[in-house]
Amino acid sequence: MIGTHYRRNLRTAVGSSASPYSYTLTIWTTGAVVTNTHGIPTALYAAAFMAGAVLAFACVGLPAFSHLTQHLTREA
Repeated sequence: MIGTHYRRNLRTAVGSSASPYSYTLTIWTTGAVVTNTHGIPTALYAAAFMAGAVLAFACVGLPAFSHLTQHLTREA
C-alpha cells in the first residue's frame, strides 16, 4: 500500500520534472561548449543574454495571459 502510493507519487514527480530538467541540461551543455569555443563572456554580454531571456518570456507570457500582472494559477 505505502509502496504503491510512493511509486505513483514518484512517477508523477519524475514525469513533471523531465521537461524542465532536460531544458536545463541542454542550456548548460550549450553554454559550456560556447564558452570553450569563444571564452568567458563579458558582463555586458551576460546582461544582454538575461535581458533577452526575460523579454522572450514576456513575449510568450503576454499572449498566454493577456497581461503581465495576472497571477499564474492552475486551470480547474
